[in-house]
Parts: sequence; structure tokens; C-alpha cells
Amino acid sequence: MRELRPDVILLSEAVVECTPCEVNQVDYLARATGMHAWVFGENMNVGLPFCRLRSGNAVLSRFPLRPLSNVPLAGQKPFFWPANNRRVLWCETRINGAWVRVGSVHNDSFDPANNAVQVGEILEQLEQETAILAGDFNAKPREAQIHALRDSRKFVGEFEGEFTAPARAPQVRIDYVLAPAGWEHLETLVVPSQLSDHRPVLGRFRPE
Repeated sequence: MRELRPDVILLSEAVVECTPCEVNQVDYLARATGMHAWVFGENMNVGLPFCRLRSGNAVLSRFPLRPLSNVPLAGQKPFFWPANNRRVLWCETRINGAWVRVGSVHNDSFDPANNAVQVGEILEQLEQETAILAGDFNAKPREAQIHALRDSRKFVGEFEGEFTAPARAPQVRIDYVLAPAGWEHLETLVVPSQLSDHRPVLGRFRPE
């Protein structure tokens, strides 16, 4: 992250609590990269007070950042089955003097039909707005979910390209970085790193 120096970072499955150990990956990464503006949105919360795991989506930014909402998506399970409790984390960051909406996602990895419903919900939440939208969509380029994002004309970016998962020997592309329609898409790179289970995706854009 320090080497590539992105302006905004969107994370999936970021752990902020793992008792009895003291763990907050989002705070650590914010301090380590000098991106002290960050927002976290919980997806998973399982365990007991003295032995608990909390993780979810996060956004780090070099610019001012303000939280908006952490909205549940279709397919929510009871508290004792947290693996598929997915939400979209919405916030805003200030770029070139304007507040730009940012959405960090980690969509359903178990049920493609429910995944498609979740993408529809995300598009409905945007209404007439556009946004930076990125994360693990758990959908391949030719699947209906990605077609829906592209056909909405709300975004620019690379909807196909290099594989991203698994990191060691990628076989599918399920991770994307999209920017508001009207921005200029300069390039999208898949970074050959194995520090996580997916390879990072770097998108470069020029705001309108």
C-alpha cells in the first residue's frame, strides 16, 4: 500500500476484533500508510465477549472522510450463522473540493441468485447518484451482476481483465474497482501479491 500510494483503499474481511488477542487491522493499516481517515462497517460478529471475532468492510482515504451507512443486503442469516451476513459500507470522501460517495462491498459467495439481488439493491441505493464502488463482488465478468453494473452507466472501469483469485494461482476475476461515470479511466492493474487470499486491484482514474 505504501509503495503504490493509492488515494482511497477499500478493504473486505478486515478484522477489528479477535479477542483475547488485541487486533485492529483497519487502524493498523491506517497508521502504517499515513491514511488516518478511515471508516469500518461490520459484516461478521460472532463469539462471546471474551472470545469474539468482528470483521467487515473498510475504507481508508488520504482525503477527508465521513461515514454514511452500513446497509444490510439480501440473504441475512441468524446471529449464530454469520458467514453470509453481507452489507455495503457507504461513506463520502472529499476529492477536488466535492464530496464523492464511496461503497465498499463483499457480496454473497454462496448463492449466485442472491448475489444478483444484492447488486440490484446496491444500484437502488444509489438511485441517481454515482460512486466509487469496489471490493469482492464474487461475480465473474460475464455474469448478470457485472452486466447490471456496467449497463447501469453509473460507473467506469475495467469490467474484465486479469484474474484476481485465489492469490497464489488466480483462476477467476471477482474483484473490481469502479469509479463514477464521467471520470476518465486511466488503467486498472492486478497487483501480483499473495499477502491476502485475493490479489489487490488498483484502479487509476481522473475525476471530471
